[in-house]
Amino acid sequence: MLFRFFTNLYFPEIQARGFNLQVGDSKRSVSVYWGRETLLAGPRIPFRVDTPQNAMGITARQKFGNLETGVRLLRLSAVPETANSGSNSMVFFAPGRNYWSADNLTFYTGYSVKEKFTFYGEATQAQSVTEDGKQALGNGLSYLFGPSWESARFTVRANYSFLRPTYLPIAGYWTGDRRGPYGELRIRPFSRLELFGSSSQYETTEHRSDVPFLSSKASSGGVSIQLPWKFYASAQLSTTGFRSSDPSTGSVQDSFNRQWSAVINRRIGQHTVQLSRRDMRITVNGMRMQERASEAADTFQLGHFILGAAVRLQQSAGTQVRNSLYLRGSAQFSVGRLSLFGYYEGGQDL
Repeated sequence: MLFRFFTNLYFPEIQARGFNLQVGDSKRSVSVYWGRETLLAGPRIPFRVDTPQNAMGITARQKFGNLETGVRLLRLSAVPETANSGSNSMVFFAPGRNYWSADNLTFYTGYSVKEKFTFYGEATQAQSVTEDGKQALGNGLSYLFGPSWESARFTVRANYSFLRPTYLPIAGYWTGDRRGPYGELRIRPFSRLELFGSSSQYETTEHRSDVPFLSSKASSGGVSIQLPWKFYASAQLSTTGFRSSDPSTGSVQDSFNRQWSAVINRRIGQHTVQLSRRDMRITVNGMRMQERASEAADTFQLGHFILGAAVRLQQSAGTQVRNSLYLRGSAQFSVGRLSLFGYYEGGQDL
């Protein structure tokens, strides 16, 4: 794991069946690892499934007072017995990112002042090879950088990223092939009130004839507040604009989504009661659709037992109006090393 604190960029932690050797202390560390990558699966009881990719790498980290710097060399390679399986390519990799091998060399630096101001920068040189032995399109330098200020009442983060398609092409994730700015702001004028908002604008890094060109603009804002009589409430409004153009077919898709949501909850004895409301408006190539949902939920805890139940009323309005009722319930019993869990879902989920 490298030094990161940006919430808009997701960098997966590699989980693999193999070995990981790590030595170090609070100021420095070195780790060496190798194994076949796995992904978490299972709707209720988690388990891990193999991917058609091996990972091998070494990571070194060093702190000099307020400065932290490090390097990572990561090699991703196809598992030979699964490399030619078309189904594996469709399931685990985005179009055009199923490489025979990919090498990423990353240098990063983070500098902090009084644990409030931090500046982070990272540069990665990537080199990937396709199954036929040719150099992959999108090789080259990727980078991201940005400052952050965090205090009890005020937090602001901003960054700019330019990540090529060959940046961390990990099976099951899509971390690369994007460029653009991001900003985030949180203000806590009182202990019971918090205001927050964020905005981003991204697009894919290259115009190519074999993969679609994607671009998006997103913004969100909201408030969370602690009300009298121990009620907690929050509300949020978010908008997302998305455009996809496919040079191979000449097709273009434009969409714009707007969603607002509100939640209020309170703990009453052993019960935690929650009421929520969500309204989403979706426009795709001029066609409009609206979805609404209202939900009431209760969680009850008594000793080793936890019981939960919820009912949701949903409505979808597009070319036709559909209404549905959705129910769910859960029960859990835990004692020592023994845990039993049951889950029920009924009705139609739009």
